[in-house]
Amino acid sequence: MPVEAPLPFRNFRTERLRLRKLRHTDWEAVQLLRTDPHVNRYIDRKKLQSKEEILRFIRFLHSERRAGRIVNWCMALEGSDVMIGGIGLFRFSPGGHVGEVGYELLPAFQGKGFMHEAMGPVLDHGFQSLGLWRIKAVIHERNGKSVRLSGKSGFRPALRQPAGSKYRTFVLSRKTYFSVDRDNNR
Repeated sequence: MPVEAPLPFRNFRTERLRLRKLRHTDWEAVQLLRTDPHVNRYIDRKKLQSKEEILRFIRFLHSERRAGRIVNWCMALEGSDVMIGGIGLFRFSPGGHVGEVGYELLPAFQGKGFMHEAMGPVLDHGFQSLGLWRIKAVIHERNGKSVRLSGKSGFRPALRQPAGSKYRTFVLSRKTYFSVDRDNNR
């Protein structure tokens, strides 16, 4: 994976979703995701509220992608352009062999399998296009839905967990990912 160079990006389509680049016109959906108490109850992050803060954040994400530090997608329903969530890969190790996946989804679309559907092409991209060896998911210990999603996607608890942390790390290796029959794991 190149360091300090734009990461490969492509749009994806699944049965029910379009994964595309985040646009400045998505600012209202980003604002909902960053301020909704249900979405943010397990995420420690600054709440961005004003249009200016959100647009600055979107520009930041674009600059991070150009610098090779993140690749992220806006999630929209097939046949629509309205953002319902986001998913991305980031926090790459210095050698570029390990990355972390993160995701968020508006409450009206949770529990319907959309995030699991989006996870497939993103993990494929991480392992095939970016050449990652492992992908981590760092999940709040009380976020049972996210823990189940990680397991359904092939992630397993890391052998070592941070002592005293409310977050748990789950890991998926390239070898495990390509040895699993993903069609029967859904």
